[in-house]
Amino acid sequence: MKTSEILQLQALKLKRQVLQNNPGIGNDDQVPEWMRDSYDASGESRNICAMVPVALFEEIQRLSDVMSISKRRMVELALRDIATDANRALGRVGFDPASMATQIIGVVPVDEA
Repeated sequence: MKTSEILQLQALKLKRQVLQNNPGIGNDDQVPEWMRDSYDASGESRNICAMVPVALFEEIQRLSDVMSISKRRMVELALRDIATDANRALGRVGFDPASMATQIIGVVPVDEA
């Protein structure tokens, strides 16, 4: 294994141990609800539906099977990552992402890659 892989493995082992010993960590009031590692599935939720290319669906299905992670969980993780990255990007250019709303600033078209 590469050094970076060994370090990541050890960090994940430590994280698992910390989370097992402190079940509430990472899910307190300081963490926005959308970033929490766990949530009440019986609570209020919204559905996001998107058509994806067959090749992408097949890759997600393969990874879901290989890694024993449900496709629903994979989508949740991906959405959380993009929300975090988008907020970080807004912060880097001087905005306070938590206080922004589309009613205030409008929307910016995204160039398709």
